[in-house]
Amino acid sequence: MLENLMMPTHGSRRVKGAASLSRGMLLASTVLLTLPPFAWAEPLFTVYDSLGNAVNTNTTAVGNGSIYVGYGSNGGLTVSDGALLSGVEGYIGQVSGVTGEVIVTGPETTWDTSGNLVVGNSGDGSLKIENSGLVESQTAYIGYNADSLGAVTVLGQGSNWQNTTLYVGYSGTGTLNIKDGGVVKGLNAYVGNNADGTGNVTVSGAGSTWTNSNVLNIGGVDGTGTLNIKDGGLVENKYGYLGNNAGSAGTVTVTGTGSTWLNTLGLYTGFYGNGTLNIEDGGLVESQESYIGLFTGSVGTATVLGSGSTLTSTNLYIGNDGNGTLNIEDGGLVESTYGFIGNNIDGVGAVTVTGVGSKWQNASNIFVGKDGNGTLNIEDGGSIESRTTQIGSSTDARGKVTVTGNGSKWSDSGNIFVGYAGEGTLNVEDGGVVEDVKGFIGYNGGSKGVVTVTGDRSIWANSDKLYVGNLGDGTLMIQDGGVVSVGSLEEDGSYDGITYIAYQPGSTGILIIGAAAGDDAVAAGTLKTETIKFGQGGTGTILFNHTDTDYSFSANINGNGEIHQLSGVTTLSGDSSNFSGITNVDGGTLNVTGTLKGTLNAYDGGTIAGAGTIGSTTIEDGGILSPGGLNRIIYSRGAYSSMTVPSVIGTLTVDGDLILRDGSTYAVDLSSTTSDLTQVSGTATIEVGAGVKVTSLDSANSYTTAQKYKIISTGDGLTGTFTGLTNTASAFLDITTSYDDDNAYLNVALKSSGGNSGGGSGVFEPVANTTNQHSVASALDTLDQTDSASLDLRSKLLLLSADEARQTYQQLSGDVYATAQGAFVQTNRAVNTALNSRVRAVTDGVAAPSSMALGYAEEKETPKNEQFSAFEPKKSFDPDRFATWINGFGSWGKVSGVDGESDTDISNGGVLVGGDVAVGNDWRVGVLGGYSRSFFDTDSSSGSSTNYHLGAYSGTKWGPVAVRSGVNYTWHNVDTTRNVNALGQTLSGDYDASSLNAYGELAYRLNLGKSALEPFAALAHSRTKTDGFSETGGTAALTVDSSSMNTTFTTIGLRTSTDFDLAGVASVARGTIGWMHAYGDVDPVSSARFLTGDSFAISSTPIDRNAALLEAGVDLTITPASTLSFTYNGQIGSNAYDHGANAKLRVKF
Repeated sequence: MLENLMMPTHGSRRVKGAASLSRGMLLASTVLLTLPPFAWAEPLFTVYDSLGNAVNTNTTAVGNGSIYVGYGSNGGLTVSDGALLSGVEGYIGQVSGVTGEVIVTGPETTWDTSGNLVVGNSGDGSLKIENSGLVESQTAYIGYNADSLGAVTVLGQGSNWQNTTLYVGYSGTGTLNIKDGGVVKGLNAYVGNNADGTGNVTVSGAGSTWTNSNVLNIGGVDGTGTLNIKDGGLVENKYGYLGNNAGSAGTVTVTGTGSTWLNTLGLYTGFYGNGTLNIEDGGLVESQESYIGLFTGSVGTATVLGSGSTLTSTNLYIGNDGNGTLNIEDGGLVESTYGFIGNNIDGVGAVTVTGVGSKWQNASNIFVGKDGNGTLNIEDGGSIESRTTQIGSSTDARGKVTVTGNGSKWSDSGNIFVGYAGEGTLNVEDGGVVEDVKGFIGYNGGSKGVVTVTGDRSIWANSDKLYVGNLGDGTLMIQDGGVVSVGSLEEDGSYDGITYIAYQPGSTGILIIGAAAGDDAVAAGTLKTETIKFGQGGTGTILFNHTDTDYSFSANINGNGEIHQLSGVTTLSGDSSNFSGITNVDGGTLNVTGTLKGTLNAYDGGTIAGAGTIGSTTIEDGGILSPGGLNRIIYSRGAYSSMTVPSVIGTLTVDGDLILRDGSTYAVDLSSTTSDLTQVSGTATIEVGAGVKVTSLDSANSYTTAQKYKIISTGDGLTGTFTGLTNTASAFLDITTSYDDDNAYLNVALKSSGGNSGGGSGVFEPVANTTNQHSVASALDTLDQTDSASLDLRSKLLLLSADEARQTYQQLSGDVYATAQGAFVQTNRAVNTALNSRVRAVTDGVAAPSSMALGYAEEKETPKNEQFSAFEPKKSFDPDRFATWINGFGSWGKVSGVDGESDTDISNGGVLVGGDVAVGNDWRVGVLGGYSRSFFDTDSSSGSSTNYHLGAYSGTKWGPVAVRSGVNYTWHNVDTTRNVNALGQTLSGDYDASSLNAYGELAYRLNLGKSALEPFAALAHSRTKTDGFSETGGTAALTVDSSSMNTTFTTIGLRTSTDFDLAGVASVARGTIGWMHAYGDVDPVSSARFLTGDSFAISSTPIDRNAALLEAGVDLTITPASTLSFTYNGQIGSNAYDHGANAKLRVKF
């Protein structure tokens, strides 16, 4: 211990153990602790080891005022109790492989170096400043040379380290910990300075402070630096650099409430190198200017994570010339006055605001792609506030903003420019919301802006005006339920704003409802604006390419532009009397209920409809003109749309001329006394080849008397006649046209007969060909014409051609219900087959599949099945007293249609679970239960049945003779769907049915060495009953009567099995062939009726009276306790086939 010591420059003192200076002052030119024997000029301060031996004998002075702790071997120095240690330079861990440690502890305890202080020069150095100790230095290094290790800890309130310049990890590895109120002050600090330098600084705890009055550099030259500020720690500086030089990497993490990093001027995350800033769990970072990715080649990433975490900056640059990323997550907050994303031409910036409560609060402008490339994502409930935003600001800039997810919101109190002078994109998706005063898409000349608003509850709200193509190119796409509103909300729910399209000369603007031209149509979105104005000298377009069947567009359209209708049904209800452009309908329907002036054209696949006023109109080849209300059932290509409601008669006014070209269609609806009418103020021209088509009839009119309807009237004359009546193929109506100078008329009357050789009387029956068609048509002729629903059904059928009528009769017939009875028979056969397989297995039947069972009995010698030659023949019946089993089954098949009926595909699958017990020595009896599903499908009908099975069985054997029997009952719950395409109706049925089945079999076994034969005869009976029920879904719904079928089957056949060896595996091949004959009810028949009228009977394909039964299988004895079996079974007849297959693994244990 050096106590109360005042030493001159020269002198020596013995100290045992580690050196310690307390309550005194040491003034030394050179202090050498644990210096190896060396030749020195003059003796100085001498330190001895714990045995009293001099360690640095023969020392001489070198340098002037240096203190070395750990020079040649490990050394330590403690300065405490108010002592003062003073020198020019200090070195702790001077030499590689040597460790030096200095502790400065206690109030007024000071180590003062007027020059360099190096902690870990080439060795390992440690400096601890504790309990209000003080260290003062000019330039300090922690981890100076490569491979050195330096560590400094400043611990506790009052503990202080003051320096001018500090390097933490200069070329080695340096660590600085400021804890529990410790303070470090300096001018400049560098953490991770050179190529091999790695620096790590942690400032933790309330009151812990690191202050640099100028620069704090985290990661310089090629070094790697890390700064952690946590638990209330504070770091202050003028400029902060993360990744200062190319090749460097700097990371700062500020975490915890009260943890703060204050940069009074600038913060640079990625200056030339790579910088990472993490603000977490309530941390705070402030700066005047903040750059993330400053210079070319730099990469900067900042993440603000968690509620209370805050980044505050006046000007915030993300991707200035480098690559910058800002993530605001899980409630983090960023506050700035101006925000720049992709600032300069080489800058690439990306900002993501994600999670509820996450927010970027910008007091003034945001530039997304100012001169560079910028991306802004607001998602999953994140939000942004701004005053004015430019997306794609300059000529070469590109900017993209995406607002997606419910709760995600961007509120701009000024204007949003999408494509200010460059390229800008705004996507509002999946419930995102954007609000501004004015919206500009393609603001300056040469700019390009694209906005897409898509998804339910996605909104772009412009409180004043919207410009789609101001001087540049603008595109606004609204789809899939997205909404764009312009102006203020009125009491009636409308908006009073104006939307400008192609506002100024040279601009291009396009408004898209749905999808772009050339893309598949999608659901429409909504533009809520009072007026759309096409500018002067620009090129403006409104395009409808959507899938909606009743889309309303209420805006008033003014100016000279183009309207394109490509897909969907669009209703224009606004006053567009000041529109002077062109409207082209290339697909779908444009329904005008308001006024649309200009020139209209309908092309192939397009329809112009409505009861409003339109300008001069031309219907080209393949186009349709359909005056009157749209809310009707539209008949097209033999089918009615199911998306509409009964017809409304209306008048379409053409303020100009009308031309119907060759191949065009004029479609009208008819009522009892009036029809749809097109009233033309000018001339109407009907070219050769133009046709007229009746699209609906009055559901209250039976047309038993002829009717004459005016369908076109003109002010300046009518030229031409309809040479084609597109539905003159009606099997039931005579439709003709007549004319005068100004008008065209349509004459409609019932035909005197069906005009078909099918025979029968009435209106509908003459066109029928098959038995089922005659039954349906006859019933249709008895419909009560005083009943509105029946009359509606009848009037729709009147427009059908003979072929269409016959197809419709088939779909109306309900033959699926007769088909279902055949499906029940197939299901019953599958259950019987599975049940009989079990009985055969337990009665030692030939070709019986391996049976899975759990047996419960006293221990006996394992019984052996006689199918295997290696097994001994049974002397008596299976001695197991009780066994349970489970068996899956399934099959698929087809019933061929006869008499013009369509084929029916049938499939079923299920599982049976049973148990049986030995009764006496000869009988086996058991019960079973099960579940299955059956499916049947025709061209226009389908059904399924959920089946529940319950049954009992028995079997016995007297020598070679076996008797087997069983009975089972099945409950069927049936759901059906029928499509009547011509009526646009889907009809549903739901009813119950049941099946009772009984069978018996007699068989005789013949053993032939390794083979065995078994001729057999079987008798089975099936009774199926269905309940009565009524369908739902439309005027063609049927009420179906209850029905029953009783069918008996006899079967004779032969079963065989033989043993063989397959690669050392004992195996059995088995097969069955039989002939089955059916008696009794083989024609499935159902009786039904429409809402009114007579009942009619419908039959399905008969059950085959003769069918072949086939079965083949193989059993492989894998181990003495396990058998793998494969089985196929089938039934093939002239009208139907049914195939089934299964695989089983039987394991005894």
